[in-house]
Amino acid sequence: MFGVAPISVLGTAPAVGSAPEQKAGAAAATGQTAYVLGLALGIALTGTLAAAVYRGETPDSAPAEARDTVGAAIAAAERLPDGAALLAAAKDAFTTGLQTAALVAVLLRHVPPIGTSTPTEPRQEQGPGTPAPQPATSAL
Repeated sequence: MFGVAPISVLGTAPAVGSAPEQKAGAAAATGQTAYVLGLALGIALTGTLAAAVYRGETPDSAPAEARDTVGAAIAAAERLPDGAALLAAAKDAFTTGLQTAALVAVLLRHVPPIGTSTPTEPRQEQGPGTPAPQPATSAL
């Protein structure tokens, strides 16, 4: 949240500032709702991906409850005489699931926002001799 919260504030402020005074509350609420919904959706999608990879990486010989969560796998490993193998497999599957979700999140950073056809281009630094870009005008 430490890295995401400032973006929410900086994104909501222009929307609230550009809305008519009587609709500023609705603009703030819409911005906050979009922020919370996006955050929840991101957590749900990456969590689902991590859980699916965990289940796929857990050995078929593992007890059924061990395939549900790593906590259940730890509990099952404590009851088994050779629980160390299950514990190691569950930890590896959990790590693989988190790494896969993180990799997907990193790869999706380069997907352009909805409504744009190309990703945003990086801002070019202007040196002292570089002319400022001029707005496009049309001759009628």
